[in-house]
Amino acid sequence: MWKYLVFILVQICAASLVDNAWQVLQRTPRIRHVDPCSDFYQFACKAEANDLNVDSNSENTTLGFLGIAKQRVAEMLSESLSRNSSTRHYHDKSLRNARTFYSACLDTQPESALLELKRLLHPGINLPIPNQNWNETKFNWVQEVSALRQYGVQAIIHESVAPDWKDASIAKIYFVAPKFDFVHKEDLLGTSRNSGEFVFFYKRYIKLLFKKLGLTIRKAREVSEEIVAFETEIAKIVPDESEVTPPEPISFNTLRERIPQIEWMTYFANILDISIDTMSPLIVINEEYYRKLVNLISRTQSRVIAQYLLFKFMFKFRAAVEDTHSPEYCLEDVIKKMKTTVGKIFVNNYYSPETKQSVSEIVADVKEAFAEILNESVWLDQSTKGQALEKLRAVRTIVGYSDDLFTDNMESSVHLTSNYYENCVKLAKREAEVEHIQLYEGLRPWVPSPVDTNAFYKVTRNTIFIPAGLLVPPLYDQSYPKYRNYGVLGAIIGHELTHGFDFEGKNYDSKGSVQNWWTTKSLIAYYSHLECVLSQYNNISASESRESVGDFGSLSENVADSGGIQVAFRAYMNWKRRNQEEQVPKETMTSEKLFFMNFAKLWCIPQSNSSSPNKYRVFNSLASLPSFADAFGCEPGSKMNPVRRCKLW
Repeated sequence: MWKYLVFILVQICAASLVDNAWQVLQRTPRIRHVDPCSDFYQFACKAEANDLNVDSNSENTTLGFLGIAKQRVAEMLSESLSRNSSTRHYHDKSLRNARTFYSACLDTQPESALLELKRLLHPGINLPIPNQNWNETKFNWVQEVSALRQYGVQAIIHESVAPDWKDASIAKIYFVAPKFDFVHKEDLLGTSRNSGEFVFFYKRYIKLLFKKLGLTIRKAREVSEEIVAFETEIAKIVPDESEVTPPEPISFNTLRERIPQIEWMTYFANILDISIDTMSPLIVINEEYYRKLVNLISRTQSRVIAQYLLFKFMFKFRAAVEDTHSPEYCLEDVIKKMKTTVGKIFVNNYYSPETKQSVSEIVADVKEAFAEILNESVWLDQSTKGQALEKLRAVRTIVGYSDDLFTDNMESSVHLTSNYYENCVKLAKREAEVEHIQLYEGLRPWVPSPVDTNAFYKVTRNTIFIPAGLLVPPLYDQSYPKYRNYGVLGAIIGHELTHGFDFEGKNYDSKGSVQNWWTTKSLIAYYSHLECVLSQYNNISASESRESVGDFGSLSENVADSGGIQVAFRAYMNWKRRNQEEQVPKETMTSEKLFFMNFAKLWCIPQSNSSSPNKYRVFNSLASLPSFADAFGCEPGSKMNPVRRCKLW
């Protein structure tokens, strides 16, 4: 080491100018103090821009590629939505709507939110709004639940339109037990670690909200206690998710016969424009919950139920109530509420059509590599292997944006004004309308916003989505070396592809319908491998953070990480065999090393030596890959080269 330092000093002294000395230092390879075989996350996250051949905008930062990409997309959209923007295609009504919504958000302060929401809620809804007359004798809880559903509010009765679990091409109405927003079921029942603290803050939040609505502090406290007590009773009759299996569809008349105490006709009359007689069969996933709900409603005061419904409406628009209207908040809100329109703006101004072809080539290489791995899996019998390969071949990929992006005019049908809160309510109502329109106009397949900086796999469509927001530097650029694009985007694609065969995905066939295509022998082997992987991951995580991965459900992301990087690396090596060796920025580096370093750089966050979940994603996925240990010469038994490895794919 001392000889190395002397060499540097000699070079500096020999330089005639300070600038020359600085140039010498810039050409001198940086000294690393982190062993990649012990802590590869730190090793990669401390790498400078020129170590990874990263564009200059990513220099001198420990923020990972995902974080940088999110910042860039936000900057692009902020510029496009600003009043002085030169963004193209603003003659379109939906695009003008997005700018109107964004501007109204920026020009509004949240102090008036509750009063404005009270005004917007009042017509036609019988709830105990403070300082207004409320007729308890005319209160019908089903009528009010149905009325709130038109605003997208799910309260007590939880109903939605989604693909039939047996045939993903058909729209069905689903009834499920409620989900809990502010706190979880376990918090309300007092079975979580910090349930007392969470419930305390939940009550405090409700109290402050009703105080702002006009109640006295004492009365607001009473209301908060009653609301939480009622919701706790709801939590007691909600079954555990592990106990739920999709049932066979039933007719509307069968539902009325089974649970006649609930006025189902009243509920549907408010939200559907079709005759009950023509409605397709329903899927009631939690029928026992609705049976028990009848008893709960009968022993609860109407006033308490009505207060709870009023709170659920206010909570639906809580962001409008709580947050200051900073540019960051308003941008996030317009993306959430007008994702199609914002997607059009982004694609028109920042997405290159040529990108689709180059990304599609990476997708094809990753799918080919996965097929090779499936064929080599000795624990899969031929029948199951054939079904897996059929599903893999059928995987669709939507790159950039969906084909119907520019024909979707749903958001342009809403007239927006300078009143931000009115705009929020209008868009929520339109979204609920469109959801139910699917029952007679056909399914509107879910697609992510083109501005998302994340990829998705939709199990009911057997489709991978790679939004345009993910295809920006430093995540992707056509000019990047292949080790970079395969190590970053290839790993992301591989991750999503692996979800098609994970704990949930394995239950769906090539068309996205629920289907058991596994033989008993292969299924037993699957769970055996998964048990081994779970044990290995828990050992690695526990040794560092004293936290475990948990159960099979939470293991899916870890399995997708390790499977994704393995598939991507094979795809890259296949590319290398077909093409010439790539140039690397330093003699001490190889393209294999840079592949893995770019992958790890995805997950870096500031202060990357902390015990962040991202750190263990990198550890777990790379430690299971012998190719990584080979690339960095890790000794057997070292942290990144364990003696015993478990893997699913």
